[in-house]
Amino acid sequence: MSLLFRRRLLPTFSKTHRCQSEVVFLGHIISASGIRPDSRKTEAIRDIKEPSNVSELRSFLGMVNQLGNWLKKTSHFVISFQRKTWVWDVDQARAFKTLKDALSSPPVLAMYHLNKEPKVSVDALSYGLGAVLLQEWGDKWKPVAYASRSHARSPQLNNAMRRWKRKACLFGDQALDLLPLRIQWFRMRLMQYLYFIVHVPRK
Repeated sequence: MSLLFRRRLLPTFSKTHRCQSEVVFLGHIISASGIRPDSRKTEAIRDIKEPSNVSELRSFLGMVNQLGNWLKKTSHFVISFQRKTWVWDVDQARAFKTLKDALSSPPVLAMYHLNKEPKVSVDALSYGLGAVLLQEWGDKWKPVAYASRSHARSPQLNNAMRRWKRKACLFGDQALDLLPLRIQWFRMRLMQYLYFIVHVPRK
């Protein structure tokens, strides 16, 4: 409250809630433990039925995009829906159920802290790119946000690198002995940042 007064921001006290353990803000629940989606959104996703046409599928994918920060490997499942003609088969039904289950019980994300070490962990497949922004809290790395794209380049990852220009560690699963032209292009883009790359072999 003293910070508001110092900034000359005078709230209407009848419309404020003080001494709360958590607050709802723009569809998010923010508490001391972290950030999670509003329970009303997750309940709506839990009750949604399988789409029967393109319009209903687009509506569901819109929910997926809204909660993308909480989802791992979104592009791995969304790729099943990216067809020019309407198809709903075993693969689409399985991907729908997996996404629905993940959205119904999303993890709690840590809040970004300016004074804690960040790390971006990435993984690239033939159909997409996934990334997670982590920060070190004690002896654990906690997820701050997930990003996924079903094409080669990841604008979300680029935005994360621009926004958090501190020293970051990129974890990948491909050795960097020989750099193709496309990788060199990414390397040129990343030269403005201070980072190091560690090869993590697949198990």
